[in-house]
Amino acid sequence: MIIGWRRCRALGPVCEGGPMANHRPEPATLADDVLEEIKQQLANLQFGSLEIQVHNGQVVQLERREKKRLDRSVNAK
Repeated sequence: MIIGWRRCRALGPVCEGGPMANHRPEPATLADDVLEEIKQQLANLQFGSLEIQVHNGQVVQLERREKKRLDRSVNAK
């Protein structure tokens, strides 16, 4: 479905004239314990990523992917 000149992606807020066109959600506020957990996960992460899942403006899940780099010069004998 084309609305205006832009293609609508799942009726998101970028749609011109769509049902979400005038919707401006309030910025989510993080509970102190959630923010502290995010900080701790980032502090302990050397190589990788931290994915934050949000539903209805609330953080519901943190997923951490960590990479372990192996030094081949130490392992090769």
